[in-house]
Amino acid sequence: MMSFGERFGVMAKIFLKIMVIFMVSAISASRPAQGGVDESLLFPNGLKAVLAPQPGNPVISVSVLIKAGSAAEKDPSEYGLAHLMEHMAFKGTEKRGVGEVSGEIENNGGSINAYTSVNSTVYHLSLPNDKLELGLDVLSDIVFHPAYDPEEYLKEKEVVVEEINKSADTPEHVLWDDFMAAVFPDHPYGHRVLGSAESVRGAGRDTALAFHDRYYRPDNAVVVVTGGFDPVEAKELVAKYYGALEAPEGPLAEQPEAGPDSRPKGPLVLTLTNEMVNVPKVVLGFRCAGGADSSENSRIDLMSSVLSLGRSGRLVDQVKIKKSLATDIGSYPYVLAKDGVFIVELETEPDKILPAMAAALEELQGLASNPPSLEELARSRTMAAKTFVERQESAEALGGLLTQFEIREGDYRLRDAYLARWGRVTPLDLARLAQRVFTADNMVVVIMLPAGVEAPSEVEIVRLAKGLRLEVADDALEAASFENFTLSNGVRVLAMRDATLPLVSVRITSMGGMLYEPQGQEGVANLMTRVWAKATETMDSDAFTRAVEGMGATIDSSSGRNSMTIYGSFMSANWLEGLDFLADAMIKPAFAPDNIEEARQEILAWIKVAEEHLTDRVVKNLRNILFRGHPYQGDTLGKTETVSAITRDDLVAYYNSKIRPDNVVVAIAGDIEPKAAVEALERRLGSWTGAPGAPIPPLPEVPGPLKEPTEIDEAADSAAQVHLAVAFLAPGLGHPDQAPLEVLSGHLNGLGGVMFNELRNKRSLAYSVGAGYNPGLKVGAFTFYIASDNQKTRDALTGMLGIIEDIRTKPIDEAAVAGAIRYVSGNRKIQLQSLESRSDEALFSELYNLGPDFDKRYLEALAAVTAEDVLRVAAKYFDPQTIAVSVVGPQTAVDAVKAVIGGASAPAK
Repeated sequence: MMSFGERFGVMAKIFLKIMVIFMVSAISASRPAQGGVDESLLFPNGLKAVLAPQPGNPVISVSVLIKAGSAAEKDPSEYGLAHLMEHMAFKGTEKRGVGEVSGEIENNGGSINAYTSVNSTVYHLSLPNDKLELGLDVLSDIVFHPAYDPEEYLKEKEVVVEEINKSADTPEHVLWDDFMAAVFPDHPYGHRVLGSAESVRGAGRDTALAFHDRYYRPDNAVVVVTGGFDPVEAKELVAKYYGALEAPEGPLAEQPEAGPDSRPKGPLVLTLTNEMVNVPKVVLGFRCAGGADSSENSRIDLMSSVLSLGRSGRLVDQVKIKKSLATDIGSYPYVLAKDGVFIVELETEPDKILPAMAAALEELQGLASNPPSLEELARSRTMAAKTFVERQESAEALGGLLTQFEIREGDYRLRDAYLARWGRVTPLDLARLAQRVFTADNMVVVIMLPAGVEAPSEVEIVRLAKGLRLEVADDALEAASFENFTLSNGVRVLAMRDATLPLVSVRITSMGGMLYEPQGQEGVANLMTRVWAKATETMDSDAFTRAVEGMGATIDSSSGRNSMTIYGSFMSANWLEGLDFLADAMIKPAFAPDNIEEARQEILAWIKVAEEHLTDRVVKNLRNILFRGHPYQGDTLGKTETVSAITRDDLVAYYNSKIRPDNVVVAIAGDIEPKAAVEALERRLGSWTGAPGAPIPPLPEVPGPLKEPTEIDEAADSAAQVHLAVAFLAPGLGHPDQAPLEVLSGHLNGLGGVMFNELRNKRSLAYSVGAGYNPGLKVGAFTFYIASDNQKTRDALTGMLGIIEDIRTKPIDEAAVAGAIRYVSGNRKIQLQSLESRSDEALFSELYNLGPDFDKRYLEALAAVTAEDVLRVAAKYFDPQTIAVSVVGPQTAVDAVKAVIGGASAPAK
């Protein structure tokens, strides 16, 4: 679409810019925001912009919201068009060629992506904060000036079809699509966001262009800018790239409305069978108010918090923990612009489906007959408030939050009233809301079962639903850095003040994890950390949970490949009290038998669920090939047989062997004074000695490279896609080759990377492609992945192998290397915005003896990488004789891979 300025020349552009800036300044509305002053701008062409600065943030985030998603599609011939718009935005513009958009952003240290939902399509990017103009220019270009090259349009439709096929391989996607269709019959929200292969292939280019013209216009768009920018400069740049867009000539087209039968006639029961599912999944849905009713939104969000936020949430506490009827359960409202649905979802065993549903419905009924006490409501409100505050920590997270308020409630400024609205919600408000929403005639139940499992009685489900009795009872500055300290017992402490938000993060980490598990006890570290922070010697899990959640705090623990962490996150007003609980959990864990059994059942269920995901199976196969005989060969979850056999004594022994002062590092960061924080830690941990024992053993020996190409195949004839990966052994963290390998990963990966451009953009072989370097301690892996159509397996593998051969034999030009360096460095900045991520970076540098200035040295090493370095490491590590290959897909795909590789060393399963 030609702009006013383009039609009337350079002088007209200058005049228009001056007038737009003048008019914007006259109608700007300022409001206080976290870290700066946010402004909303309304331009004469109808476009709205939201500016929310975060002073001191080295990152900026820009989003362009188009208020049209799948619900804007008028009839089945248009289904999937909104999502196709998103794809075509990245296929070239009037001034940028195919693949140039992502490359331009990534070469400047940023990331760019988009998503399509029911009510909207959002294009978003993050960049270093000196690249604001580039970000605004690129998004304006791809959103409002896509090229729609006929050949690229045909190719991209096939890529979208591959995405539809991938969705068909994911049980959760299938379940969600069928659930939405059942909840919203005869309603625009009821059809799939992706559309179908038939509708996408049948959509002509003229139809797509008409859809774009209908909805991609300034008066249907909102631009959101967050991060470390200058507000004066930002207003000028937004005016330049968006305020000068040509104003629409006619009124905005109205979107389709719900039909006369848009509400389900419940209770409606739908049962599905899926061969990839190992654990039954149940979803209960209840229609509720849409985004326009913001007063009800605040109540329904808080109601979900009471039901399932934290371990003390009613559904979690009763159905999962006390009655052991579900391995996982939760609730959340899915509130859209014009309607919504309140969702309860759970996973359980086949013989527990009906009891679990009955218990869940009992808790929903209880909200009306037994409303939350003031203490329960206050605890839920405090926990949810902390989660809400944390969502504003990074530039992209704040941008996403503001965008969601624009989509859901029509005005980003309602964010400022969000927590205040909660303060006015009473227990009786929630009781009346439950009475209105949780009725039998408003209920949809969708159950997904593994193959061969008998479906529960629909008659019994309807009886349970109709048994509901819902009577209401009468009654930013410069980035801070960590300082190093040592407690009197030798515990190393890293402390940093960052008062940007009223949060304090405490993370306590030790060497351990999968790397040091005894043979035959695979999964012991994960099981130990699942119960480590659940109870103490003086407080059982119920009392501990209620005390912690009553402060709006989080205390939990986790285990990985090399380490174990117990951590706490607190509001700064009560972090000292929270530290008491964290220290008690850390040095005096109860390892209560009931907590152990609860965690054991969760982990065993996760092991089953992991088998449902074909990508996970491919990666698991690669680990078995590359890390033979090394602990990295396994899975942090462990194995069904070992997890089932681990005893409490095993957990205590593992804890005692690793959690000792000489093996622990603490990072404390946030709204604290470092010296005062260390003094507080000294009072709580300084006299702790831990259990006596042998020193931490040295790292296991590293396996050598493979001596010949090695392959593991898994035939999965029901799969709609082939999941294929190859990998090579690579060095670990701190190795001199780490930086060149990271740069090579940046060159290959991302939407602007070689893998994406060669295999997806140019050849349309797949929807999902990628490559990445994953370093561990002393050893790592470099992996290439593609998910493709069965008929394209041979081309996909040969294409991937061709890329590998090129990068190990042909030098990359210096401009591409420089772009990859900017991409890797910029994404590192994006990932290190939260207190937790920055704490982890410092913690692991200390724990793994990488040095206190590892981050600085690493960035310097990245900047020094040359094309010769990249070629050297590619030739060194990507020897075809040392390749590991894994494929999961139909047998014909397995045969195609065998033909290309030249025969497998392990038979297909």
